[in-house]
Amino acid sequence: MKVNTKNIKGQESYLLENKTIQLAVTKTGGQMAPVTFYRDTKKPVEPYFIAPWAEENLKLDEPVVGILRGDFFCMPFGAPSSGKGYSFTTHGEPSFTAWTGASIQKEGKVSTLTASNQTKNKPAKISKQISIVEGQNVVYSRHLISGFTGSMPLGHHPTLKLPEKEGIVTVKTSPTQFCFVNPGNANPVSGKEYGSAQAGATFTALNRVPSIWKKPANLDFSTLPHSAGFDDILQFVLKPQKQPAWAMVVNSAERFLWFSLQDTDILPSIIMWAEQQGRHQTPWSGRTRCLGIESVSAYGSSGYKVSTGKNWLKEKGFPTALKLNAKKETSVNFIQGVARIPAGFKAVKSVRFEKNEIQVTSKSGKKVKIPVYHNFVKTGEIAPA
Repeated sequence: MKVNTKNIKGQESYLLENKTIQLAVTKTGGQMAPVTFYRDTKKPVEPYFIAPWAEENLKLDEPVVGILRGDFFCMPFGAPSSGKGYSFTTHGEPSFTAWTGASIQKEGKVSTLTASNQTKNKPAKISKQISIVEGQNVVYSRHLISGFTGSMPLGHHPTLKLPEKEGIVTVKTSPTQFCFVNPGNANPVSGKEYGSAQAGATFTALNRVPSIWKKPANLDFSTLPHSAGFDDILQFVLKPQKQPAWAMVVNSAERFLWFSLQDTDILPSIIMWAEQQGRHQTPWSGRTRCLGIESVSAYGSSGYKVSTGKNWLKEKGFPTALKLNAKKETSVNFIQGVARIPAGFKAVKSVRFEKNEIQVTSKSGKKVKIPVYHNFVKTGEIAPA
């Protein structure tokens, strides 16, 4: 099928749509946003962040930041890094270089947008497959990697809108093994970026994250926003389980939840990026609110060299990069979606996996059933179990 394109917020974008969902993927960087869920209703949901400088003519050192929106694939994940034979900018070439050869295939209720990216640093080929299913408010993403042998930090970078009013958003993940504040969460960073969580500190509960102050000694990152002026990065190493690992973000004001599902064999961690007007350098300029719930194999935001080298998370036995083999195609499968929630549904208590759906229960006892082929994270196939 022909791929329709449109310039959206300064970026020429591929379009994929059905009756339920419409989504855009930038030709440059393969970044997915906007995405309109429930598009066939009176109140569609658009959860993803698009940077306020998207149409500003700015010269930026980090090309990924100029495009910044929604979800995108990072390889390598994290900060700039250089060494013998390589030099990576933030989040790697797939996040800011061309995705070409786009096509759309439709089989029954499934529509799939396919495009490819060829990296030059540590050369590899990546095929992107983004699929939607009639009647579901779910996006199925698959990245097939070939041509590179070695360890590589990588992952997805979903970035959501964060409202101004405090206490509107709640966050919960599936069980964790180990949690810590990004070691680079130092305060301040050249007087332009400020973190409120204690750099390198460990914690066991998202509502008790050590702060940089004596009072309060702990911060509650399970409920956001909680204060303006800070930018924090936390990492959760997830417990392996038979079912997919998950993250749930509830917006009680707009009455929806956003969710993601991942395979811990491929993406063992979630990195939470809470940007609450804490960055003052260009282009952030203290005007940005967003929430990243990033599914990765990485050591914080440290980048290629640290994630593939010696680091204390790896020394504790937790993976910080994914091993790739040039002769064997590696599939990174990921699910994200949206569901409407009833009044009184403010925070997730539990998630239960059933046949071709998940049931999410709130702390107040409210339940939501979400149609989704969750086996996709293991199989890469979009089909009833």
